[in-house]
Amino acid sequence: MTSVALIDQDHAVRGGAERALTASGLKVQGFDSAASFLAQAMAPGPACLLVDGNLADMTCLQFQAEALRRGLRVPLLFQVGQQQVELAVSLMKSGAVDVLVKPTDGDELRRRVHAVLAAAERARAHASAARERLGRLTQRELEVVMLATSGLSNKDIANHLSISFRTVEVHRRNAMRKTGTANIVELTHFVGSAWSEELAAPDAQRPEALTDREREILQLGTDGLTNKAIATRLAISARTVETHRGNASRKVEPAHDFPSADGPSAQLSLWGTGEPVRAVRDSENPRRSLP
Repeated sequence: MTSVALIDQDHAVRGGAERALTASGLKVQGFDSAASFLAQAMAPGPACLLVDGNLADMTCLQFQAEALRRGLRVPLLFQVGQQQVELAVSLMKSGAVDVLVKPTDGDELRRRVHAVLAAAERARAHASAARERLGRLTQRELEVVMLATSGLSNKDIANHLSISFRTVEVHRRNAMRKTGTANIVELTHFVGSAWSEELAAPDAQRPEALTDREREILQLGTDGLTNKAIATRLAISARTVETHRGNASRKVEPAHDFPSADGPSAQLSLWGTGEPVRAVRDSENPRRSLP
């Protein structure tokens, strides 16, 4: 049975929410403070957290940060008052998947919680499918993908791996065919989705959309053009190109810690840590199946 952790210091409000969610088939465990929740071992953890916006022992943002620090990768929902607009915005920017405005009736509460749980399940299924597809890549294809999604051009990848430019193109094309992606932007999002399992609310725009210029510059870079060449092509400064490429990398790079893995063969677990080149360079073991 799907479980929900409910944190609210108001006994009456907490009880009403527990009854509403239990009636819809969910298992609910209530807590009267953030500390009481954090002090209890949650194994297996709840499918989502529903947190009151007026915690007595810590602010919502503090709780959110602490939950993430402890590795609670579950959707966070908050209930705030009608006058807490700024708090609601801050919570969404910090990773909350939904913010409900009090008072929330039982039907609306059930609908919103079930929508978030369904979105989380879709994200898990998508991540599992993405990992399965990545597991079909050969060792060399995986190395090329690692380097390409870290911003290296085909020319740079060829130099780094001591293979021809043409060979890089072949491996990259094969990797895109196996992953079902059409360009470097899609491939980067695909690799990120395999591990991030970002639990977005319905209709949430995650990851942050690239601008047309960022997409254009990212594609030109992967075609082998340097920042200077891109600047000349687009009639902009090299500094502007650098800024756009930095913004694009920030948007497509997953923000979560990845599952740990043993040894230098775990390249994908290092994707996004800033050390993909070293991970590929140090890899000498045969590829193992991805988790």
